Amino acid sequence: MPKILLVIPWSPLHPAGVSVVIRNLFEQYQAMGQAAQICQDDWDYRHPEAGEGNVVLLRFGVLGGTTPLALLKSLLSAPGHLARLARWLSRSEVACVNFHYAGLGALSIACLKSLGLFRGRLVLSFHGTDVNSPADPIARKLLAFTVRQADTLTFCSRALLEKAVKVFGFRHPDGRAIYNGVNTAVFRAGLDPYPGLPARYIVQVGSFIPRKRQVFLTQVFLSLAADYPDLHLVLIGMEGPELAKVRSLAAGQGCDGRLHTLMNLSPEEVARIVSNATVCVQPSDSEPFGIATIEAGACAVPVVASRVEGHLETLADGESGLLFDVDDHAACASAIREVLDDRPAATQLARCLQARVREQFTWEHCAAEYARACASTAVTS
Repeated sequence: MPKILLVIPWSPLHPAGVSVVIRNLFEQYQAMGQAAQICQDDWDYRHPEAGEGNVVLLRFGVLGGTTPLALLKSLLSAPGHLARLARWLSRSEVACVNFHYAGLGALSIACLKSLGLFRGRLVLSFHGTDVNSPADPIARKLLAFTVRQADTLTFCSRALLEKAVKVFGFRHPDGRAIYNGVNTAVFRAGLDPYPGLPARYIVQVGSFIPRKRQVFLTQVFLSLAADYPDLHLVLIGMEGPELAKVRSLAAGQGCDGRLHTLMNLSPEEVARIVSNATVCVQPSDSEPFGIATIEAGACAVPVVASRVEGHLETLADGESGLLFDVDDHAACASAIREVLDDRPAATQLARCLQARVREQFTWEHCAAEYARACASTAVTS
C-alpha cells in the first residue's frame, strides 16, 4: 500500500514543537487507514535502521557542507547515496515524502525527482524559523532548487506563507496554509488541578526565550499583584535564557512565592495546568501560529494575546479573545483586568474560542488537509 513518509531532522519523541505535529499526524493517518512511516533524518545512518518508537533512522541529506572539500566529497558520494535511497523508497512503496521543518535534507528527494528516479510527491512543510534564506550562497541556491522541485509547500499559517514568498523570492504554484491542531482528548475543560498550584493564576506556555516575552509578562503581573493578592503567575516551557531573569525579577519584588516556573512537562501535565488557569496570556513578539492559544481554547480558558501574525489567525479580538499590541504594558494589564473582573464576559470569550477550536483546529482536520496535500496516484518506480 502506498505510504506517506513523515521526515523530521530530530527526534519525533521530543515533548513539544514540530515533534508533536509529526506524532499527531501519524496517529491520525493510522486512524484514517493511511499507511505512513516516521523517519528521523540522521547523517550517521547511511542505511535505514529501526529507532525508538518504530522510527526509521536514515540519512536523507547529500550535502556535508559547502566548503570546496565538502562539496567534492558530496559529489563523489551522492550517486551511490541517491541510488540506495531510490531503491529503499521503491521497496517501501513510498508515494509521498513529507519533510517537516524543511531544509537541505530534502535536496536528495528533489534530485531524485529531477532525475526521474522518484515519481512520488515531495511536500515541504514549514513551521516558523525554517522559513529562512541561508547566508551561504551555495546553500541558498540549493535550497531554492529544492523548494522549486517540491510538488506542494505547506505552512502553519497564512502569515508564514506570505513571509515565505518574500524570503524565497517567488510564490510556489501550490502553497497552502494548514493549521496545526490540538488534541481535544488531552486539552479539555474540567481536568484535575495540577499538584502544588494555587486556585487562581495566569498561565503562559512557551520556551524561555526572548521571543516569548516572559520577562514582559512577569513585569505586567507584578504591576497587578497588589490589586489581586490571591493571583499567581505560572510559566511553562522548555528551559532557556529567560528563566533566570523572571525568577530574579519576581524575587526582587518579593513575589517569588507567587511565581511558578515548570519545565519539560508532558502534554497531559500542561493540559491540567492550562485547564485550571484563570486566564492564558501569550505575549510573544512573533508567532507563526500560536498553538498555546488554541490549547487554552480547547480547555475553555479565556485568552489574552499579543497582536501578531499567528494570534490574528486564531483569535478574533473581543469575540474569542483579547489582543494587545506587542510590549504594550498598559494594554496587556488592562486586558487581564478585564478577564479577572468580568467573569461572565470572560467565560463567553472562552466558549467562543472553544467552539472555533472544535470546528477548525483539531488534528483530525489537520491530518485530512495534509493527506490531501500528499495525495497522488503516482507511485515509486
